[in-house]
Amino acid sequence: MKLTFLGTSSGLPTSNKAGSSILVEGGDRMIILDAGEGFSTRLVETGADLDKIGSIFISHTHPDHISGLFQFIQLMHLKGRKAPLNIYIPRDSVPSLEKTLEMMFLWREHLNFRTVIKPLKSGQSIDADDFTITPFPTSHLEGYAFESQKYGQEELASFSFEVLHQGIRLLYSSDIGSLRDLHDPLYNERTDILVIEGAHYSLDRL
Repeated sequence: MKLTFLGTSSGLPTSNKAGSSILVEGGDRMIILDAGEGFSTRLVETGADLDKIGSIFISHTHPDHISGLFQFIQLMHLKGRKAPLNIYIPRDSVPSLEKTLEMMFLWREHLNFRTVIKPLKSGQSIDADDFTITPFPTSHLEGYAFESQKYGQEELASFSFEVLHQGIRLLYSSDIGSLRDLHDPLYNERTDILVIEGAHYSLDRL
């Protein structure tokens, strides 16, 4: 398993970093974890074969984790991609994502390839592109509970991801609300690679 950090910026953009995004390679298959602003540019710079990216996993819908998705879809269309692209996103965000794609003229029938939007469900493993990915819930969005009710958003889903490939276990925290969010996924099994965010906690606390 090979990881390339395409973006590690927080919600506050910087001049030299893209938003959160990781390219995970296993054999000749690739997936993307989060799609922050600017990750497509970094991805092109790697020289990777973009057609080998089969799936994108969005941990939650804060802009620094999803705003680059639309540019990536346009990039793939302009490059003539033919293979389907799976997009996994928290369940209640599926209708909003579909409407946003329409707003950006990224209609399914207009694209050269098929986009398949699928809901993430806590603890439900997904077999995709020779990887097994399991989302674990975090409390990152719990502070939005009051406002979300006003806008009819019942789900406050935010996930960390476990990624398995050929016996290697990666745990990607994405944004967390408490260090307790990582207790079960981190300690229930051996973790070979741990990628944990540092925007909400100091290194001393981690």
